[in-house]
Amino acid sequence: MRNMTERSRTQRGESACTCASLSHEASKSASRRAKHAGFLLTTAVAIAAAFLLVACGGGSAGPAGPAGASGMSTLVRITAEATGANCAAGGTRIDAGMDANANQALDAAEIGSTQYLCGGAAGTSGAAGLAGADSVSMLTLMADAGANCASGGKAVSVGLDANRNGVLDVPEMTSTGYVCNGASGTSTSGAAGLDSLLATVTETAGAHCSWGGMKTTSGLDSNGNLALDAGEVTSTTYVCNGAPSAELTWVDVTSTSVQAASNSGYLADNAGQVTITLPPAPAVGDIVKVTGVGAGGWKVAQNAGQRVYAGYANSNWSSRGPNGNWIAVATSADGMKLVATTDQLLYLSADGGATWTPGAVPAQDYDAVTSSSDGAHLMAQGGNQQLYISGDSGQTWAAAGVTPHGWVAIASSSDGSRLAAAEYGGVIYTSSDFGASWTPQLSQGGTWSGLTSSADGMTLIAVDANAGGLVYASHDAGLTWAVLPAPALDWGGVTVSADGTHITAIVRNGSGGIYTSNDSGLTWRQGTSVSGPWWGLAVSADGKVVAASIRAHNGMGPQTPGEVYLSTDSGATWVRRDPVGHFWSAVALTANGTDLIAVSNDGVVVTPQSTSRAGTIGAVYGAQFDTVDLQYVGNGLFSMIAHEGTPFAR
Repeated sequence: MRNMTERSRTQRGESACTCASLSHEASKSASRRAKHAGFLLTTAVAIAAAFLLVACGGGSAGPAGPAGASGMSTLVRITAEATGANCAAGGTRIDAGMDANANQALDAAEIGSTQYLCGGAAGTSGAAGLAGADSVSMLTLMADAGANCASGGKAVSVGLDANRNGVLDVPEMTSTGYVCNGASGTSTSGAAGLDSLLATVTETAGAHCSWGGMKTTSGLDSNGNLALDAGEVTSTTYVCNGAPSAELTWVDVTSTSVQAASNSGYLADNAGQVTITLPPAPAVGDIVKVTGVGAGGWKVAQNAGQRVYAGYANSNWSSRGPNGNWIAVATSADGMKLVATTDQLLYLSADGGATWTPGAVPAQDYDAVTSSSDGAHLMAQGGNQQLYISGDSGQTWAAAGVTPHGWVAIASSSDGSRLAAAEYGGVIYTSSDFGASWTPQLSQGGTWSGLTSSADGMTLIAVDANAGGLVYASHDAGLTWAVLPAPALDWGGVTVSADGTHITAIVRNGSGGIYTSNDSGLTWRQGTSVSGPWWGLAVSADGKVVAASIRAHNGMGPQTPGEVYLSTDSGATWVRRDPVGHFWSAVALTANGTDLIAVSNDGVVVTPQSTSRAGTIGAVYGAQFDTVDLQYVGNGLFSMIAHEGTPFAR
């Protein structure tokens, strides 16, 4: 979806914002952020005994008497224990008790003993992997319960084999529990209860445990042969060894290029730039580190299908467009096709802003632009109050089929078929045929300052710029409208996610800041109270990433530069990301939220990215003494998990 907002008739000459879904004071986009995944290393767990068998008898016979009820069985239940207070790295929970209700299941009220067999803590990288010879094994010892069980039973002790002698010595025991036999009958003889059996064997590396571990099974000895047969198994659990920690190998690179290997570090040690190419087939969790030693710095090159997530804090904000008084900008979903306007011309880019060409439209200032997801269908709001439409990515343009009005905001569906335009202090018009014909819709409200559309064009959100302004919503492409329960403020722009549920609105002036709703406008929260004048606004397709720009402050003194803020949590928190010194007028976001486009009226066009470009055209750069740690997280994505200096992705 695309939506834009523009300046009012009395405000032209100032800047307007647009985006893949937004303009001058309101924007809209479609985006989604690539997900960052971590990799867990768990400590290797080894069990000394290859096979353990526990038999717990039922009640013993009392004095002769009439046949009585069956004695109670001793039951054992083994379940996986999640990471938490009982096992910091997860493990196995062993519950035991008497089957009081004879349902052959160990109910919660019947548990008389609970033990935990825990995995080791997560290991850290080092010279010796945690699963190597220096690993400390966890052992289990089964012994007679002695005085702890009046009628006999078993004591279950666990602990780490600190002295590595393969035996669980008394000082090494960290926990002991007891599984006791039933008490002897007093006046009747009962049938012997079924024994509970538990077996523990080594689990080889495979589907259940990638690096091997322990398999524990349990059940009742139905046939009384004191062996846990396959048909008697009622519970199976696994305690797996952790992945071996990779030992990092460092390579001093004095040439200008090297092919990187997984779990290796590289010292870029050359007077010229050193190119380190990522491993072509890494495994999830593999690490590559780079440190700049030589004066030439370094470049981390990518293979086909690879990219690096660095976040906007490590993105490049250098200008990539012609110098001009930029007013509005919009983008295709992938960020490759851009359209931007100045106070004189409309410019097009088909390569993500690397190069620009003037569009074939009348030379005038354009307050706002919109773009379809594929960048083919464009709409521009001209300074002569005429709307212009293009269906071929800006190669040709034609006046829209609607009488010129004092337009202040425009919006587009993701395919460009459904369009909307608001006139200053008047009617909102809609089109469902790519702008060939238009229908007047909402006439109430007042000084419209923002208009936005969902991806399908069915949900439209409009805001009023008057003090005490309202927020309006339509869910039938503009046929009917309702006032949303948003605060009554001097709204300056609005944008919405692709599905119409995440709404963000900016306050034009004062300390109102930015408000968001994540439930289609039913409830609202203030994400930031930073003073405006807020001018540009854009959102990713899922509503998670939101960008907003503050136009230059005029006030009573000298004009001061503007600011660009980003939120990656649907507007809950905001962080300023732009370099200081520019007069930002509009922002746009790609559908996934990984690429930002920002323009300023002091001649700057920037395209910072939270990830590098996919494939061989993308890379991460660093200077001398800059460092970066990259970890492979799957699907061709490396994540920048640590860095020093100012490395950036492009």
